[in-house]
Amino acid sequence: MSVDFKKNQAALKAAYNDVLSKSSDVNWAVFGYEGNTNVLKVVETGDGGLDEVVDEMNGGKNLYVFMRVTDPNTQLPKNVLVNWQGEGVPPSRKGVCARHTHDVATFFRGAHVTINARSEMDLEEDCILGKVAKASGANFSFHKEKAKPMPEAGPVGSVFQKANPRADIDARARDQFWVKQEKEEEQRRVQDRKTVAEERKELELQRRQREADQASARERAADQRGRSLEEQRKREKERHVQETTAREEALQQRLKEEESSVEAERRRERDDMQRQRVQEYKNISSAVSSKKAGFEQPAEEEPPSLPQRPPKKAPVPVPEPEPEPEPEPEPQPEQEWEQEWAPEPEPLYEQEPEPEPEPEPEPEPEPEQQYEPPPEGIYTQ
Repeated sequence: MSVDFKKNQAALKAAYNDVLSKSSDVNWAVFGYEGNTNVLKVVETGDGGLDEVVDEMNGGKNLYVFMRVTDPNTQLPKNVLVNWQGEGVPPSRKGVCARHTHDVATFFRGAHVTINARSEMDLEEDCILGKVAKASGANFSFHKEKAKPMPEAGPVGSVFQKANPRADIDARARDQFWVKQEKEEEQRRVQDRKTVAEERKELELQRRQREADQASARERAADQRGRSLEEQRKREKERHVQETTAREEALQQRLKEEESSVEAERRRERDDMQRQRVQEYKNISSAVSSKKAGFEQPAEEEPPSLPQRPPKKAPVPVPEPEPEPEPEPEPQPEQEWEQEWAPEPEPLYEQEPEPEPEPEPEPEPEPEQQYEPPPEGIYTQ
């Protein structure tokens, strides 16, 4: 996206014209963006030169500086446009703002030199003035001293004038003095650069040490957090194992209780079945005994008959042995109870009672013979 000059156009133009105006004391103006937008605004203006400009620079922002300096060669005012990109600006934002440089240079016309700066070293006075001197087109140096008036030359004559060596010596000493001063100034600048470099190096070391300390602190915090999470997971695992064990024990206890209740029910059913079989056996035995007693009852006496001829003697019946009592049927083995499916019990086999021996039929009496008188003349017994 392109940079927006319309929103704050009046303020931008006013600050720009103040820097260009020779009658104004303002010799620099700093411009920046509103937040993360592309709207350009006036950040600050001043008349203190480069020292104040350096104080306004921020390592986390993209800024533009339009300032007026004096050309060291021609002593004429020159306009400088500085494109400042701080080292802490995100790369994506740098890429967006890099496309705005041409638009900003077009808006702030009249810049003799454009400088891209990222640190305070790029804004040193010697560096900026050197670039301005190179861009001025006059690549020669001017003497720092003001020109002294020359004595008017008298008329030329043949009169000998004595030379003044003191004046020549003073001029040479003065030149040597200024050369020495320039050398000392150059040494001072070199020393200042070294001092600044050492300070920056020290600050960089401190920053790295601080970052290392912060990283180690973060690592320790992460380790502590990891250990706490591990301990928490361990406690949760132990609690889960305990709960699982308790549930399993409760389930086993419930299964045992159910098995004991089922076993008691089976035992009760077996006892009931056994008592029922014993009762059935007793009933069958009593029924058989009653039938046997019915068969063994004596026959009813017949009414007396008329005197008859004595019947023939019947053979004496041999007494038959009494039938042995029937053995009690052994109880059938109990069927095992199955929890899921139990077959129906087989019908109780009842042993048929042995038939009682039928009594021998009594011999039928012979028919009575009619008495016939014997014929006469025959001996009767």
